[in-house]
Amino acid sequence: DGFVVRVLNPTDAAVEAAITLGAPLGTPGEAVSVRLDETPDDRPLVVDGRRITLPVGPRALRTVRIS
Repeated sequence: DGFVVRVLNPTDAAVEAAITLGAPLGTPGEAVSVRLDETPDDRPLVVDGRRITLPVGPRALRTVRIS
């Protein structure tokens, strides 16, 4: 149960991406950084209520699984 969000940074500079949800996440671990095959990758992300922020490198793709 849940969904996957992929964030693409097409620029030549690293950026801080933000995903804003319609409702706050209730427990730690509801948002997890994952690889393209959706297995956890232990890369950093910060959950603050209904907002998830994560660094995305230049010309990089990040994936977050939200449950």
